[in-house]
Amino acid sequence: TLMNRVPRAQLSPEQQAGWDRSMAICEDATILEVFANSPKASKFFSQHFYKELFFEGDVPRRYKELVRYRLSLIHGCQFCNRNNRASSLEA
Repeated sequence: TLMNRVPRAQLSPEQQAGWDRSMAICEDATILEVFANSPKASKFFSQHFYKELFFEGDVPRRYKELVRYRLSLIHGCQFCNRNNRASSLEA
């Protein structure tokens, strides 16, 4: 293993909330546990990349969710695929 997984109990309250959402959707929070090794990267990923790109702006959420799911299918991340599929169906 190149990077350790940070246990849920050691995550910040915000990271724990993300962990809980991920486990509820796809029963996998590995990427969040690994990102927790770098709080700066974790914050960028959750608060800037995802929040600003996919949850703000004028484009309706349903279209953003479909694009997000399509992007995850292209790059092949199984964690992303499971989460984004559930989110796109919800939207």
